Amino acid sequence: ITGKENIIAALKKSNEFVLNNITKVEDGTLDEEVDFGFMKSNKLGGLLAIMEHNGEHKGQLIAYARTNGVVPPWSK
Repeated sequence: ITGKENIIAALKKSNEFVLNNITKVEDGTLDEEVDFGFMKSNKLGGLLAIMEHNGEHKGQLIAYARTNGVVPPWSK
């Protein structure tokens, strides 16, 4: 994907997909095994993997911002 507009559109589409599907997970099914394509885990493990993955990217964005003299808004 190239170009700012295309990247933003792809990110929004990805986020919408994840948010739409997370809301469909029922509490009583969190221990059910799921094949995510890149790993097999229960649903709770999949949700935790998403949280951890997003945390990694947030850390990268913080480092990138700070090396460019930008203070992240939540640090002000």
